[in-house]
Amino acid sequence: MKSLSLSSCTVGLLGSLVVLVLPGCASLGGARSLDYQRQQMEAQRAMAETEVEGGRATPMASLEDRLAQGDRFAAAGDRARALWQYLEAHKLDPSHPEPVIRLGFFYLVDDPEQAAALFARGIETTPENARAHAGLGLVRLSQRRLGEARTSFERAVALEPDFPMAHDALGVIYGLQNEHEEGLQRAQEAHRLDPKDGRIVNNLGVSLLAEARWTDAEQAFRTAILLDPSDLAYYNNLGLALGRQQRFEEALGAFRRNDDAQAVHNNLGYVYFLNGDVQKAIQHYEQALTFDGSARIQVLRNLRAATEVAAAGH
Repeated sequence: MKSLSLSSCTVGLLGSLVVLVLPGCASLGGARSLDYQRQQMEAQRAMAETEVEGGRATPMASLEDRLAQGDRFAAAGDRARALWQYLEAHKLDPSHPEPVIRLGFFYLVDDPEQAAALFARGIETTPENARAHAGLGLVRLSQRRLGEARTSFERAVALEPDFPMAHDALGVIYGLQNEHEEGLQRAQEAHRLDPKDGRIVNNLGVSLLAEARWTDAEQAFRTAILLDPSDLAYYNNLGLALGRQQRFEEALGAFRRNDDAQAVHNNLGYVYFLNGDVQKAIQHYEQALTFDGSARIQVLRNLRAATEVAAAGH
C-alpha cells in the first residue's frame, strides 16, 4: 500500500500518518521565519526604547540580567527585544556559552545552519552542555538528518537524564525510524517529566497511534488540545485517532477545525483509506478536488494511490 499524507496547516515535522510537532520550535514565541535585516532594525529600535529613558542611558546590566530579560521578552513573543538582549549579553562576554546557545535557539527557525554553527560553538566551549547538544539535534531533526539528530539527543540525555525535550525528540526520531516501541518509551518518559507541554503530549499520542492504541492516542490528543487549543495539528491528529475507531462523524468535526475544506476531505479520505474502505476514500479525495486549497497536489497523489489500490483489488 502506498503512503498517503494527512493535511495540516501547522508548522511541524510531517510524518506519513500524522503531524509530529517539532520540539523546541516555539521556544521563542513560536514565530515564523523573519527577514534578518528587519530583525536587526527592530532590535536597534528596541535598544533605543529599552536603554534610553528621558535622554539618559540606563545603568549597564550584567550578562545574567541580559539573559533573564531576553528570556522574558522571548516568552512574551517580543523577538526584537529578546534578540537585542542576547546580542548585548554576548558582547559582554563573547566566550560565555549561554548567549551563544540562546541565539542558536533564536535562529533555529530562521536559519538552521546559522543555528547549527552557534550550537557547535556552544559545544566547543562547554562540551557537557546538554542544551547545546539538544539544539544541534533540533537543527538536524528539522533537516531530516535523523542519524546525526539521534546522536545529539542521546548525548543530551546522557548529560541530563531529566531533559524532557530531549526524550521527546528521541521519541520522534525513533518513530520515524520505525522503532515504535522505543519511541513510545521515550515519549512516555518525556510526558512523565513534563506533563503540561502540549507538544510533548501530542507526540505521545503519535507514538500511541503507531502502536494501534487508538483510545489512548485519542486521550493524549484531547489533553494536548486542552493545553493549547490554538494548534490545529492536535485536532488533525485527534481526527485520525477517532477515525481509526470508526467514529467518522466525530473525526470530521475534528478535521473541520481547519477552515480549508479541501484539507478536511483529504484527511477524511485518508482515514477511510487507512481503515481499508478505498471507495469511500476515493469519494472524499474527489470531493476535496472540488474546493480550492493548498493541498491539491497532495490530494491528487492520494487519489492516484487509492485508485491504484482499488484497481489492484479487482
